[in-house]
Amino acid sequence: MANPLIGVDKRLRAAARWESPPQRRCPPRGARPTGDGALPSRPAAACIARCPGVGMMMSTLRRRVEALWRERCMMTSRPSYDWHNAQEYIEALLPEDLRDLEAVGKVGANVPIQPTIGAGVAQLVDVLILAARPKRVLEIGTSAGYSAIAMGKALRQIGGKLTTIEIDPRLARAAGENIRDAGLDTVVEIVIDDANHVIDDMKGPFGLILQDGSKDDYLQMLPRLMDLLEPYGMLVTDDVLLPVMDLPDEARRYQYALSLYNDALQNHPGLQTVWLPVGDGVAVSVKAARAER
Repeated sequence: MANPLIGVDKRLRAAARWESPPQRRCPPRGARPTGDGALPSRPAAACIARCPGVGMMMSTLRRRVEALWRERCMMTSRPSYDWHNAQEYIEALLPEDLRDLEAVGKVGANVPIQPTIGAGVAQLVDVLILAARPKRVLEIGTSAGYSAIAMGKALRQIGGKLTTIEIDPRLARAAGENIRDAGLDTVVEIVIDDANHVIDDMKGPFGLILQDGSKDDYLQMLPRLMDLLEPYGMLVTDDVLLPVMDLPDEARRYQYALSLYNDALQNHPGLQTVWLPVGDGVAVSVKAARAER
């Protein structure tokens, strides 16, 4: 970062050392004009020497300027912002079709449903799909089809396919209807079963895997999902900031489960992971070319 005070600082240093630039000259005390009307002059340093108070003032000013610049250079903290306001601001910038998908998460009061990934996470996954262009994508936890529809639209643009696994038959049926209504039934395949069993017999590789199933299963599924990922494939995990959220008592066990899972991502030698404060927190992990389980 360039010092905007460098010019002032140089002049102040010169004055404090009584090393005035040649062009700065002062008339002697009591000097009279010469024949051409000009005053005889002498170096400004001589003036400062005759007036010690001026030298002290310039030296003090120089020290203050230097202290101000040091303080500016040491400012490393970023301005703070309200997290909830930031989330609302970002979501207002997202495409309307993603915000309209919120209705997909309401399938009836008699069907228990987990919260959807939300528009921010859906947009993030869509951007990753369009950038990486995976031919096959796997989703753990279909719920009512919110994320499947969002990813299906992106995959339709690149000719990719999505396989999504849901253990609850009622949610799977609701998701199937929503996916058909969106015209994505040829892009999205729903598997109704326990993902812990399905992935053992599933054949990879997948270019991207979205983990949004049961939080208690995150850690135990990680080695198998690593096997199913292609080299440089991405594992996208939702809800990774639950450990720092204020949750009801019945959901506190998820905090411990996610803490262990985040530690596993951090220490995994075959993954490069970034944690993002989007929605309830998203971890994006990239598999190394020769990753260990």
